Amino acid sequence: YIAVDIQLFIFGLIIYLVCRTSKSRKIVLPTWFFIGIAITAAHTYFEDLDGTVMTTPEVIRNHIRGDPTFLKVYRRSHTNIPCYILGMGAGYLFYYWQKIDLNLDKLKKYNMLCWMAGPLPLVLDCGIIVLASYFYMDAPRSSVMLRTIYAATAKPVFGLLLTVLLCAMIMKLENVFRLMFEWDWWAIVARLSYCIYTLHMTIIRYTASLSTVPFQHSPMAMAQYYLFIWIVSLLFSIPLWLLVEEPMNQMWKRCLSSSSRTAHTQKKIEPELQTKSKF
Repeated sequence: YIAVDIQLFIFGLIIYLVCRTSKSRKIVLPTWFFIGIAITAAHTYFEDLDGTVMTTPEVIRNHIRGDPTFLKVYRRSHTNIPCYILGMGAGYLFYYWQKIDLNLDKLKKYNMLCWMAGPLPLVLDCGIIVLASYFYMDAPRSSVMLRTIYAATAKPVFGLLLTVLLCAMIMKLENVFRLMFEWDWWAIVARLSYCIYTLHMTIIRYTASLSTVPFQHSPMAMAQYYLFIWIVSLLFSIPLWLLVEEPMNQMWKRCLSSSSRTAHTQKKIEPELQTKSKF
């Protein structure tokens, strides 16, 4: 995923440099959005992949490395283009709204609509995740067309709903859920997020290896399991952040600051040397 992030960052940078007008961006961004959906659909249909990554015990034991759906759909850059395009589009949209000083106060009279802008995207996103449980049913494998439709649309729709949520929060359309998202303690979780990311798969694999009985795949059991993984990952990420990430960040800051000071000092010395050489 880190490699995918870097590659998509370069991809987005190219789009940013090439598309300098709003007209070109309106053409390029939707085009790449639908191209990304088509690529995912083609992978799933022609290679007979699953609609989602099936977290079976065999897959977990192998750290998901041997799962073809994960390798060909989830881990590649070109299959993650749609959500990245949504993020770029949202960034351009927010910038444009700030530029024209958009006022959405007139929408606030629709209290119910504004209030639903907070929880509704989250509820629908959870619904998309729950729909994936259909592929775990004790029944013959789903048709390739059904798997293709879900694989091609699940992540883009998920990303689109989160984009709507971000728009509602940034433009301050409602004041209930926005206060929860603006909670100061989220800054701590954000700082630990990279350490959590690097640890959580190891914890999932370790807990799966300890299981000696069949796991009940129910919504409540999955919620408890995800909450347990999240809490354990959060706790283990604290010493990792204190002992590894933050010291490395401080070291890089000192190196960069020292190099900038050296360059600044050289700029000051060079004119003096040139003046002395003239004399």
